[in-house]
Order: sequence, then C-alpha cells, then structure tokens
Amino acid sequence: MKVASGLVISPRIRGPSGHLSNDEAAELLSRVLCPSLRTVFMAHRSAECNTLSLAERALRDTLIKAGREDIRLVHTHAATSSDRIDIQTTG
Repeated sequence: MKVASGLVISPRIRGPSGHLSNDEAAELLSRVLCPSLRTVFMAHRSAECNTLSLAERALRDTLIKAGREDIRLVHTHAATSSDRIDIQTTG
C-alpha cells in the first residue's frame, strides 16, 4: 500500500498488530465509553496516513451518537508532549 508521499507502508503497519484505522479507533472508543470517561488521547494518528480532522471526526461522531459530547479529545504528536490533564478518581 502506498501513501500520498509515494512511500510504501510496511507489512508491520498494515498487519493485524499495526496502526489503528479511524474506524477501528472509533469502534474501540464505543466499547470503552463509561460515565467516568472525560478525556481521550488520540494516539492512533500518523503524519503520513491520516489527518487531524479525519481522526477527530471519526471519534467525535462516535461520541455524538453515544450522547457524550462532554468528552474532551486531545491531539497527540510524536515529537511533542501532549496537554497535561488532572486525573481524578471516584469512590
């Protein structure tokens, strides 16, 4: 498989233990949604094979369908730190 830059995607990436597609990430998110979930780090993106807007749209659509527009999506980048969040435990 080739990406826009003409590079060939390695068998590791396109294999069963490679990168998540947007649809796979959205499916996983729908499975782990729970009342205490407040933040999701979008770590399935790659600079060559995905765009920020496509990745966010897939996850946002899942959250909207579940009535969970309150969940914050945080963009991650390989070369920089992500936003800092405070983790609170309940019970």
